[in-house]
Amino acid sequence: MSNPTSTILVVEDDSIVRMLIVDVLEELEYKVLEAADGGEALSFVQNDAQTIDLMMTDKGLPDIDGVQLAKKSTRAASSATGFVRQRLRRKHRRRARGHSYHR
Repeated sequence: MSNPTSTILVVEDDSIVRMLIVDVLEELEYKVLEAADGGEALSFVQNDAQTIDLMMTDKGLPDIDGVQLAKKSTRAASSATGFVRQRLRRKHRRRARGHSYHR
């Protein structure tokens, strides 16, 4: 079903929610990395030996906001895919037009 070489970083401080997300993704044959907070997530992102295809993050992490984490991740990751950058660009375009980013 999925590309078995795709790696997803799941960032969630609630261990039960994180476990459920990880279980589903692993059943779909993704390689999954887990982080309980932004600091742990950034250590994965900054590891040049590790390619992360997608980062799924909670917005309300204890140490950093999920949006801030996404911004720091795009600056830190030399191998980041365009997904996070696209979302951030879309957010900034919406703000420029006076729209709220939240749906």
